[in-house]
Amino acid sequence: MSETGMTRNPTMLRVFSLVMGLLALAGWGTFVYATRTSAAAQQQLQEQVAGLNAGRDQLTTERDEAKAQLIAA
Repeated sequence: MSETGMTRNPTMLRVFSLVMGLLALAGWGTFVYATRTSAAAQQQLQEQVAGLNAGRDQLTTERDEAKAQLIAA
């Protein structure tokens, strides 16, 4: 009876180690995926902000020109 317990214990430890290793790999893989996805989303948002700022600057210039024309008239 003790022989079965002795052989089962190292096998269970190997299985446990394998499962924990696979879970660690899956966790790191998920972390890398989330990091890359987040970086791509952040880059898209920065591009949108740059476009909005350019549009705002153009509208501000057009407003100022319209005001100048009204004052001159």
